[in-house]
Amino acid sequence: MKQFSNLPRLFVFRRASLLPALALLWSTCAVAQAKPAAKSTAKLATQPPPALATAATTKLEAAPLVRNMEEYQKTPAYAKRKAAYDKSTPAPVVNKYSFKDGSSLAITLDKKLPTGQLVGPPTSNTNGKVKKETSGAYECTVTPVVLSANSNSFLNNDYSGSMANIVPGLCYTYANLTDGAWGQQPGSRYTTQLSCTQPNMSGKSYEYVPNPDQGTLQNGVNELFKRVPNTTGNESFFYQVSLAETSAAYSLSIGAAASGYGVSLANTYSTSSQSNHVHMTIDATKTMFSITSTPPDSGFYKNPSIEATPYLSFISEVQYGVRVLANADLTFSSEQEADQFKASYSGFGFSASLGVDYGSVSSNVQTTINSYIIGGPGGVSVAYSLKDLKAQIEKIFATCTYKQARPIKYKASTMSGDVLNTTSITDNFAVRTCIPADGGSPTISSVMATVVQGSDGKEPHTGFIMEIVPGMTAGTPGDPEECMFVSLNQNMNEAYTANSTHSIIFRPGKKYKGKLDVATLTKSGGHMYIWPIGYTPGSTPGVSFDVWDITQLAIVINLNPSPANPNPTSIGGPTGTKLMWSLGQQNQLQLNSQQENSYSLYFDANFMAQGYK
Repeated sequence: MKQFSNLPRLFVFRRASLLPALALLWSTCAVAQAKPAAKSTAKLATQPPPALATAATTKLEAAPLVRNMEEYQKTPAYAKRKAAYDKSTPAPVVNKYSFKDGSSLAITLDKKLPTGQLVGPPTSNTNGKVKKETSGAYECTVTPVVLSANSNSFLNNDYSGSMANIVPGLCYTYANLTDGAWGQQPGSRYTTQLSCTQPNMSGKSYEYVPNPDQGTLQNGVNELFKRVPNTTGNESFFYQVSLAETSAAYSLSIGAAASGYGVSLANTYSTSSQSNHVHMTIDATKTMFSITSTPPDSGFYKNPSIEATPYLSFISEVQYGVRVLANADLTFSSEQEADQFKASYSGFGFSASLGVDYGSVSSNVQTTINSYIIGGPGGVSVAYSLKDLKAQIEKIFATCTYKQARPIKYKASTMSGDVLNTTSITDNFAVRTCIPADGGSPTISSVMATVVQGSDGKEPHTGFIMEIVPGMTAGTPGDPEECMFVSLNQNMNEAYTANSTHSIIFRPGKKYKGKLDVATLTKSGGHMYIWPIGYTPGSTPGVSFDVWDITQLAIVINLNPSPANPNPTSIGGPTGTKLMWSLGQQNQLQLNSQQENSYSLYFDANFMAQGYK
């Protein structure tokens, strides 16, 4: 079996004291979409006609009509499998992980997310009585917090050689998928198809794999890799930056324990012994393409009883690219300076920016950085600061070729054809934040938009830029990085199917010079500007241009806690009345890559939507 020669590399970056090496996994979601030129009433088949598969030596040339689970769920075959195997996963499975610092993390695996919840980054919720303290010239708040996150994909860190086991088409029970042992489900199997989403392959973008097992499926992946171009990819990337107060919070933020997490963390977070330390986790990912698989028409196993094994699943999609996990230990001169930094930063939740300024808090900050890299070229130098780390990450992403991409995310589906979801929740932990006693306007921790598609969604390789700009005057800076918040070419490899709902994460503009607070938007309102979408003709076979319909758009602004408001309520969201543009089919936004049109959606100083144009 041919293996990838470019194995993950562990780099230890140090300045003050060495932290233990990083590990592990998490989620974000990517799906694929196909737009046929015309509707057909013929029954779709996920495998080639029987005449083409009569002998193992026959070269199967008929392209699969259904390449991913999103397409598969629209076929009669899905309904048939749903009826046959839905009872094989009768109830959610809950795993609990305990850590040396006394914290714990509970992860639920299920076919459905909790009612009313969506896939998204980690969120924090107050769970108990808030305590206020005074420390010198600072007003401090101690908040009992629970972190939670919903995902329908897993992140790979290859901590225990897991990369060799993350192959599309392999079958695992829930337990074997998450215990780190990667015990594959044995049994004789029918031919399985693999499909690649990279649009510029030199040859066919699919492979049929007879007698599927780890070796033959990996060989199928290797054949597809031979056809991807040896060029650098211009897909977008993003950071997820969080502050870890406990081992459980750290584990949740990087996706540990949800997939192949069979070891305990070496480093623990003790606020009593390291009160002047801030532990920051940086998770940077660049997804370049995906390889997908679907259930064969004849089933996975020749013995039907194996297919009915309780809680059996298969890897339905593997996303290939580059992932950099880094852990920065910031040592401040005092506990108050560390707590002030936590209050001035985006807190213990989610941010998609690596722009960190601790100079206004202290001029004496020692930094120790550990970094773990999957995929991409070699030759990374030592980083002594977050600025250095950011430059090195961007260099890695800019120079990585498609052939150097490695598994960084994957999705698992049940035998009934449903995508496997995870819900992760930590136990309570205390978060102490401090600000100077003079207070100030509530600061914004993160911004997210929820978009509901109309009858025509977004193609996988359609890029877009969305901006949040103060003021209701039309116009936007020429450079998106000068905006207050921006989502720049987000999810270049993700299709938004018709009538679906997707979340879009914003980050602060790198060149924005104003304050990231509520007062900036309550002075004269603001607006969201959507640039013309970018689509290369033929990126999706048979599609010369892209039309993206949006029938509803909602913005939610999350706030940092403060002594005056230790449990702030988010502004806007899809269930409220503020920052909500409910347009419907008749008034929907329609972005057309040929027409290169754009839109501005306005909101007033009270965050009420004021139309668009």
